[in-house]
Amino acid sequence: MNRQEYIEAVELAKGWQFVPAAQLIKIPGTTEPAKDISLNDVHKGALAMQLISQVDEIDGVTFDSDINGRATVVNLRATVDKPDVTSHHGSSRSDNAIGAILDSGVLK
Repeated sequence: MNRQEYIEAVELAKGWQFVPAAQLIKIPGTTEPAKDISLNDVHKGALAMQLISQVDEIDGVTFDSDINGRATVVNLRATVDKPDVTSHHGSSRSDNAIGAILDSGVLK
């Protein structure tokens, strides 16, 4: 995932905030912000979990991750511009989850 995709994910996550002027991410529950270009694995995992919980709140949309790390978003309310199934595989579990959710467009 590239820097812009992480920023987009942060902007979709409830309670998270990207501060462009300082190039920092404010993370709920932490006292120190993270540099947006150096989110560590713990931050990425927390961001992925926040986005997954938001997806789980949407009727007709489900998130799933398999034993191999493939992340899948199924949108039963799909339209032309929002695919019915979006998946990512090959990166870390957190990156796969964030990527599948971003690409699905269900949180926009």
